[in-house]
Amino acid sequence: MKNDPTTLTNGALEASATEVVPRARCRRFSVQYKLRILREADECTGGTAVGALLRREGLYSSHLSQWRKQRSEGRLGTVKRGDNEVVALLEAQLEAAHRTIEGLRSKRGKAERIIDVQKKISSTFGIGIQDSESP
Repeated sequence: MKNDPTTLTNGALEASATEVVPRARCRRFSVQYKLRILREADECTGGTAVGALLRREGLYSSHLSQWRKQRSEGRLGTVKRGDNEVVALLEAQLEAAHRTIEGLRSKRGKAERIIDVQKKISSTFGIGIQDSESP
């Protein structure tokens, strides 16, 4: 019971029970940083030089292998985790916008044809068409 952080000491909780622990976050690396580290790792000669580079930068060897694979496939820094959903959403919105634009173009074409017919009829019967903006 002594090591339990939620035990009361003189009517108050111990400090460790009320302490806020920072939440761990995934580190994100820019494309320029990745390329710089890959270039430095490629220039390393000797077995311990790459290890020293990784220790200095606080990286793991899996970072290097993953970045090398992405670089060889030509997709280093193109799509981040979670971006696929965003891209799909944006593509759906773009497709909906294109459908709306095509519908509006079709309506405009019909309206222009109706106006042309009205002009021909008015000129045939000698009726002047007044602009809606004029008094």
